[in-house]
Amino acid sequence: MDLLDHLQQTFAMTASIVNGITPAQLGLPTPCDDWNVGRLLSHTIGVLDAFAAREPNPTAAAPLDDDFAAQFSASATAALAAWRAPGALDGVVARPGRPPLPWSVFAGINLVDTFTHAWDLAQATGQQPKIDEDLARDCLAMAQRVIPDDARAIVGFKPAQNPVPSQSASAQLAAFLGRATPT
Repeated sequence: MDLLDHLQQTFAMTASIVNGITPAQLGLPTPCDDWNVGRLLSHTIGVLDAFAAREPNPTAAAPLDDDFAAQFSASATAALAAWRAPGALDGVVARPGRPPLPWSVFAGINLVDTFTHAWDLAQATGQQPKIDEDLARDCLAMAQRVIPDDARAIVGFKPAQNPVPSQSASAQLAAFLGRATPT
């Protein structure tokens, strides 16, 4: 798996979903408990902005611009440029009171977070995006590596749901992350 190519592919897929969201849909509920489309979009952009600034914050949020599709694209472009910078995946991030994590793990977190929230946004707004199943399988494998069961509650994930083996890899990822998936 080429992590940087997967980030680029995920950001592009997410941009196509964000482009399909109308301002009237910002108040719709999402598969993320207590988060509507606007709040989830704000979070997704905020996380990209934090990674672009090399200040990982998985709970970040950004105020939404009127043209939130352009805002998302700009944030995704900046984050991808930061990840592609020489040495961006090298070294570790010191975290007060917690063990340091390698930058490469944070890139994986950025991948899973963006991919998952793209799925959430598509579900909430009734979109049927073309999702690359190989990418979804790689995101699922990454999620299984970076989200141990004992950390689920700490990072806000519900217990994993039992996916149906015949479901798409993206639906299996959603189930792993505690989302009820359509059957």
